[in-house]
Amino acid sequence: MRIVRLAAGAALLALAAQGARAEGLIVSLSSDEIVIASNYQGASVTLFGAALDRDGEVSPAGTYDLVVTTRGPAQTFDVREKERTLGFWVNREGREFVRAPSFLSVLTNRPIAEIADPAALRRDDLGLDAAAKRRLDGAAGPKPGDADFVAALRRLQEGRGLWREDPRGVDFIGYSLFQGEIRLPPNVPFGVFDVEVRLMRAGKLLARQNTTFKVVKSNFEARIAEAADANRLFYGAAAVVLALLSGWLASVIFRRD
Repeated sequence: MRIVRLAAGAALLALAAQGARAEGLIVSLSSDEIVIASNYQGASVTLFGAALDRDGEVSPAGTYDLVVTTRGPAQTFDVREKERTLGFWVNREGREFVRAPSFLSVLTNRPIAEIADPAALRRDDLGLDAAAKRRLDGAAGPKPGDADFVAALRRLQEGRGLWREDPRGVDFIGYSLFQGEIRLPPNVPFGVFDVEVRLMRAGKLLARQNTTFKVVKSNFEARIAEAADANRLFYGAAAVVLALLSGWLASVIFRRD
């Protein structure tokens, strides 16, 4: 992995030295595919980049802000308030968040509230709160208590390690190069992850660059998952039989005469 990172960094240096321009940004990832095996305990993808001015020349890092947003496959969340009634927990009022990212990482070079005002953050879907608010199903209009459910969704996802906001997650290296680390937890979902890098100054967007990477199962795990999906009844019956056999075998081994 270290060799891959060094190679990516060297490639960016070469491009910057040649005055290459990509609308003000050059971006590269240390890997475009993360393979999940049975011993997977988490991983990370390193982002490398360089900021260029309008003439394609490298620019001083101090004049820029960076927002790196990584979004995993979308899903719908149903967040409900629970209340204890007669000794039982009962679902009460709830909110639905439509097509919210299952994984969300927001890396910046300083607190995101200092990069742009709240209205701009909501408009451009930047930050964890903005992502939750934007996907709150408001078909019937805003309701009292919406903010509590937005905070609850963020708290739940952060607790699972699936949403993360790091105000020091991107570092400028030297004159205009930068890097950041996208951390993937053990329970990361499978699929395509979109990485959006925004180059900003005084709250204004200067350039934007997008790239992707994939999280996939290893060949063995993938074959098992495909077989289970194609033969659900047989797979379920086999799992039950295996559990019964395991229980019987354990009772034989540990039986007291």
